[in-house]
Amino acid sequence: MSLNYRLILLFLLVSLLPVGIISLVYHSHAQEDLRRAIEHTVYTTAIEKSASIGHMIKSMVDETKRLARQEKIIQTAIQANRRYADKSTVEIQDEIKKIDTDWINSRRTSTVANAIFNSPLSKFLRLHKGTNNQIGEILVTDKQGAAIGMTKRLSDYFQADEQWWSHSFESGTEFIDDRGPDLSVGAIVMGVVTPIQKDGKNIGILKINYRVQEIVDTISSTSVLPGEGNFILLGESHGNILAYTGEIGPKVENIEGILTAGGGGVMEGEVNGILTIMGHQPVPVELYRRVTSPGAIKGISGEKWAPTSWQLIVGVSQGQVFAPINDLKKHFLSVALTVLVVVIIMAIIVGNSFIRPIQRISAGAIQIGSGDLEYQIPVHSSNELGQLSNTFNKMAQQLKASRDQINEQFSDLKEAFEELEAANRELETFSYSAAHNLRSPLRAMNGFSSMLMDEYGDKLDETGQKYIQRLQENCMEMSQGIEGFLRLTRATQGGIDRQPVDLSAMAIAILEQHRINEPQRQVTWHVADNLATIGDHDLLKNVLANLLDNAWKFTGDRVDAHISLIAEEGDGERVYRLSDNGVGFDMSYADKLFKPFQRLHGFAEFPGLSINLAITQRIIARHGGRIWAESKPEKGATFFFTLPGRK
Repeated sequence: MSLNYRLILLFLLVSLLPVGIISLVYHSHAQEDLRRAIEHTVYTTAIEKSASIGHMIKSMVDETKRLARQEKIIQTAIQANRRYADKSTVEIQDEIKKIDTDWINSRRTSTVANAIFNSPLSKFLRLHKGTNNQIGEILVTDKQGAAIGMTKRLSDYFQADEQWWSHSFESGTEFIDDRGPDLSVGAIVMGVVTPIQKDGKNIGILKINYRVQEIVDTISSTSVLPGEGNFILLGESHGNILAYTGEIGPKVENIEGILTAGGGGVMEGEVNGILTIMGHQPVPVELYRRVTSPGAIKGISGEKWAPTSWQLIVGVSQGQVFAPINDLKKHFLSVALTVLVVVIIMAIIVGNSFIRPIQRISAGAIQIGSGDLEYQIPVHSSNELGQLSNTFNKMAQQLKASRDQINEQFSDLKEAFEELEAANRELETFSYSAAHNLRSPLRAMNGFSSMLMDEYGDKLDETGQKYIQRLQENCMEMSQGIEGFLRLTRATQGGIDRQPVDLSAMAIAILEQHRINEPQRQVTWHVADNLATIGDHDLLKNVLANLLDNAWKFTGDRVDAHISLIAEEGDGERVYRLSDNGVGFDMSYADKLFKPFQRLHGFAEFPGLSINLAITQRIIARHGGRIWAESKPEKGATFFFTLPGRK
């Protein structure tokens, strides 16, 4: 991604991120606060209206009880019940059945029906009905369930087989039946039944059917937000809708769950495809309703009744509720879009003002980095970017001067190296030539001294023989010195063939060869496993051979001679440690240890050229390592060395 795009993105983040966060937080809190307020409103409205409807129903019950206590109704019931005084139950039932059959056959115009309809009690009931337009019909029965007063001709004379009659008469309490909408009167009809009592005994039943238009008016008069999906609804627990207001319509989908569940509360759900917040509360009245569902109470006439309850539901469409917040959200989006356009324009303008100088600096840095140190970055201003361009130009000039100086020094070094290389070649040639020229006289001296000893030795006295023997020993020592000098020269010449080297196997092979050469010696050793490195196989073999030869030689007088080779990790490097329990040496002479032909012990006691450690030190140095030693006289010696090339 280019710097220009990154700058635009930075501007967007700096400007839009706070706006976005603020709007998101505000929208979330406002929506949640509004949701809680609406939930509280719909629930409290449902509670208030359900309580109001319950109060209305209680008023109907109270009015029915007051009418049942009217003396005219009580006296009429007492007088009607006297006719059963001297009759058996069978005789009473036969009489009632006969009257009921005649009543039905005569289509409610029998002599008994006319007498009851025109009786003083019926006239009294019709008069009372006229005082209350909410009353539909009134019926009074005696203690056997036979009608004794009515405001409308009934289809049946005998009412005792009705569940509402038997429930109220036997329990001595009121019975409220929810008869639902009545198409003949165009309103909800509710029957309120109460016993007629005298001296605490039930002597008859009073029933009033109320047209509860006031309940419908209560629902209709309740304020609700206008718009699709907002409603107030009264339903009963069997799923029937009794009254409603708003635009919900008489057929409501997905509302049965609230009606049948009972209880009060707030819930969300789809109603007729609209997501709605609903508060619901049951009306605090015990009701009964004719149903055909299993488990209902069955009367003698075959009708079924079951307990039911009314639920008042207040619903508000979420779309209507959150419309102001959604409008505010749209406003925020329009503002954000405007800010976005402004920010992009500003980012482009501001970006071009310093991105172009940066691009010139970048191009100049690439040109200078490619080696064109004479390139100069154009400078068009004195601000920070202009100062940076000047800095690059000065850096290029300094680099050019440094490069010229380095080239000059390199030329001098190259010339010196070539001279040194030539000198080394001459020195190597001289070494081999000198060694060759010295070996011939030495061989001649050694040969003639041997011939002299062989042919004339018996003619020489003891002193003469010693002189010749000393001459031969010196010739041999000088020949070994020449050989050591050549070995030292070879150790510092030639290339290094780096390859994996198993130092553990190499050391064991060298020690095994010593044991073969000197089987009479008792020497134990410990060589750690997996001592591997990268280096020249032959040169590193020379290193181990020299160090192990010394350890073997200087433990010659030990009956419990022991040699060990291990490695330790420390300070980011591996340190190899080769130890023995031989004669050791005085550390005050340690500076002579790795110098050619420097002895720390007598030749007679420990013969040798004293060149091996010098060769070892040069080989390890050529590998990039170092070597040192620690010792005490008669306490053995330990040689430490490092080899940077780890396997």
